Amino acid sequence: MRKNLKFCFLFTIIVFESPNCPHCQKLKKEFFPYICKLYNEKVEFFDLGKVENYKIYSENLKKIGLEVSLPSELPVVFYKNNVVVGEKEIKEKLPILLKGKNEIVSNKIKEITLPAIILAGLLDGINPCAFGVIVFFVSFLIATGKSKERIIYTGIFYILGVFLTYFFIGVFLKGIVNLISAINVLVKFIFLISGFFCVLAGFLNIIECKKDAREYKIKLPEKVKKRINQIIASFFMKNYHLPTSFFIGAIISIQESICTGQLYLPSILLISKFSRNFNLYLLIYNLFFIMPLIFIFLFVFFGMKSQFLSSILKKSLPLTKSLVGIIFLFLGSLLIIYSFIR
Repeated sequence: MRKNLKFCFLFTIIVFESPNCPHCQKLKKEFFPYICKLYNEKVEFFDLGKVENYKIYSENLKKIGLEVSLPSELPVVFYKNNVVVGEKEIKEKLPILLKGKNEIVSNKIKEITLPAIILAGLLDGINPCAFGVIVFFVSFLIATGKSKERIIYTGIFYILGVFLTYFFIGVFLKGIVNLISAINVLVKFIFLISGFFCVLAGFLNIIECKKDAREYKIKLPEKVKKRINQIIASFFMKNYHLPTSFFIGAIISIQESICTGQLYLPSILLISKFSRNFNLYLLIYNLFFIMPLIFIFLFVFFGMKSQFLSSILKKSLPLTKSLVGIIFLFLGSLLIIYSFIR
């Protein structure tokens, strides 16, 4: 089948060579397979001695604004709007051009990572898995005591327990990512698989948002709820309400990490690769993660009833599900893109 100009541009790297050129054959055998694997590029070779291929060569020169002439040496490489001639120049310049392309894509991802992390953190804090925790938090605050001062301190220590535990879970996950970072193929595989799972979770959340809000159950698992009630009975009534509040917040945070980790882990993967200051981005994520709890605390403090709050949360579940689905699709796309440009 004759290769035409349109077919030629399906390939990122276009090489014009000759079967009688030792430099061409050397690069074709050793250099180009290595460079294509390293930068995830495709390459197509054209024998410049054939008339139809010389026409493609001429069209490429015209496309980038150069005069049509025979090359001074072979091979000749076209990469986007760049032309590189000869073995020495190809080995020196082509990797720089390919690396520059990857850096441009990486920088674009970095520009959108912060807004994505902020949105992911916020949605992680208000997604349906966390609603049971929030409603429990409301009841927990009401049961803490009569004075407003006690409610304030209890709320602060509870939220602090949630925040610090979730933050250090993120630090722990980052440590695991660092351990496997030395194995390039494994890192790419993890990013790719995580990306596909995110995309799948995104579609599932969007499909589930059509579910009737009355079918959702906003409550903690019975075992967790029973254990927390035991802790309250054992320690809270002994006037250890501040450390108990912190401890319960930590337990709830661990529970949430299991329930909502599918959003937290992809965010950590992106932060670890596209942010120079991991701890700052993780801090921002977790600040937005606890914002729903802070608002719930304020609502309760100013008199909102837990039953009314529960009904509002139920009504907002379809919208929340759809937003979580969208952020899953977005994070998944970024992870998949990165797995191919790494």
